[in-house]
Amino acid sequence: MKKAQDLSVAECERLNTNMRIIRRLIAATPCVNSALATSTPKSQLMMSQRRLMTYKEVLLHQDSLDQTELDNAFHQLSDAEKLVAQQGQDILTIAIKEIDGLLSAS
Repeated sequence: MKKAQDLSVAECERLNTNMRIIRRLIAATPCVNSALATSTPKSQLMMSQRRLMTYKEVLLHQDSLDQTELDNAFHQLSDAEKLVAQQGQDILTIAIKEIDGLLSAS
């Protein structure tokens, strides 16, 4: 019986790891796909990451800012970036880090 429990725990850990990887990939996918469709994907990814970081910074300080600043930052995002931003700060953070990893690898 203990062996079955160990397998269950191991399987749960494996699935949890897989879900974390999938979540990270999904977070950055809209921005990456959008950048790859251009003739300058690396520079497009850099600009995308910059816009996402700016929006995240404004989002973090939204309590002390006017709503129009948040709206303006959101409107500066591309459609793909808006999809990411609408998922919240956690997904924004993941997408920014994943884009950073892609840029570092290239």
